[in-house]
Amino acid sequence: NTLIYVSCNPATLARDLKLLKNNWQPIEIQPLDLFPWTMHVELVALMSRVDE
Repeated sequence: NTLIYVSCNPATLARDLKLLKNNWQPIEIQPLDLFPWTMHVELVALMSRVDE
């Protein structure tokens, strides 16, 4: 009932969160700077299944 979503593109994450919103709710989204001195940031989203 837990999903961890890792994305390297904020626009793609936003798109996918919209697609998943009926079944999954984001609990926390954490940016990670895994590539210092670049513009790249990884995003890790902790999600929980929505009870129907």
